[in-house]
Amino acid sequence: MKKLILILVILNFFTIIYLLIPVFCAIWQPNLFDKSINLLFESLIGNLIFYISASGSLILWIYCIVFWYKNDKSIITIILLIMLSGIYTPVYSCRRILNL
Repeated sequence: MKKLILILVILNFFTIIYLLIPVFCAIWQPNLFDKSINLLFESLIGNLIFYISASGSLILWIYCIVFWYKNDKSIITIILLIMLSGIYTPVYSCRRILNL
């Protein structure tokens, strides 16, 4: 189970990086912004990669909420899990579930 959670954490990091690539392209080379959007989000392969990684992030987020309900029950933690779901979820799962 811990290996599966670790794979989901890696998928979550990949999703965050995947979403930040167009932002960095817009900052450093604005003429590449449209090309990066077309490649990453409007192509079939880009959509497939995004949907698979986003599905892994959603599964990890739901698992963290279930784990929180069974074990943790801290109000601050659930607020962070809901409001900062993409960013705090891997931190919570590494800290609480995997004990890293």
